[in-house]
Amino acid sequence: MKMKGFKTIKRIALKYKKDALVFLAGILFISIVFALSSGYKSGDDLLGYLDKLLVENYVKGFSTKEIEFKDYIYKKDSIDAFTEDIILRLGKFKEKGSDNWSGRYIAIYEKRELSLLDKLVDRPSGYELAEAFFLDGIDYVETLVPVSCEIEDQDGDGRKEIMVDYKSIFADRQSEGPLVIRKLNGDWVFSPLPKLNNIGVSDSDELYAEEFVFSGKSKIDFLSLSNGGNYCYLVQDGVQKIFVKACILDDAAVLSPHPSYYYLFDLKEEGFAPDKNWNNGKPLRVEANSTLEYDEVYEIGDSVNIIDGIKFSSAPVIGE
Repeated sequence: MKMKGFKTIKRIALKYKKDALVFLAGILFISIVFALSSGYKSGDDLLGYLDKLLVENYVKGFSTKEIEFKDYIYKKDSIDAFTEDIILRLGKFKEKGSDNWSGRYIAIYEKRELSLLDKLVDRPSGYELAEAFFLDGIDYVETLVPVSCEIEDQDGDGRKEIMVDYKSIFADRQSEGPLVIRKLNGDWVFSPLPKLNNIGVSDSDELYAEEFVFSGKSKIDFLSLSNGGNYCYLVQDGVQKIFVKACILDDAAVLSPHPSYYYLFDLKEEGFAPDKNWNNGKPLRVEANSTLEYDEVYEIGDSVNIIDGIKFSSAPVIGE
């Protein structure tokens, strides 16, 4: 009888042991699934995870070379009421083992949608790579360096613009150019300056401007203004604008004054477009020996559409 009771106790112990092992295996399985399925990380773990996503994208679309990345600018911010924190990375890359940082990249990460497991365990969402653009073949270390990046709602429409300023230095000359990044209707839109040589420039003139092409799901044809060319942002009547000076290529020394074209562009959904209410949408040409200041040139273009002190629009009248 005592032996029978002992066997019963042994069976119960074995059953509890089996149940405990099943329970522990379940916990281990859930922990592994939790770890592998979560993109939520912080600190160095987050940066390593972001790099991994970027490498996978580069290898998939461009090259199987082993590469490493280094940020010039790393920013985390919200864009609008519907988009949680995004991460923006602007930087350079190189092949592992090389000393030549010959590549440039633009990467945007967004919070992914919460999975069922996220909701069950009440954990925050991780990040996924939303956009990535790459440019390789840079010869000079100080080419296309992002020197500033502002994320703010410039025009008061409830959506923030990402305004990036790039600068390049080539020996005794330098260039600079803007890139505005927005999220419109669920898509990321990248707006560099348009090709200025195609907008109102005389056939006998050519502008000091350099073009760089970033490749990704689409292309960014980035334009940089050289040898005295520059720009400034402004907001007028709730519209984001950019006032641009582009110098003409001539025989004068690089650092000498050059004749220039001035433009005023509106930032529209499709990108920068000439402001029809400034000099009738055309650029102003100013000679090299002119003493006009930047703001004086702007006022001249602005006054073209003024009659008897009243500003009018050159847009077509409705019904015509």
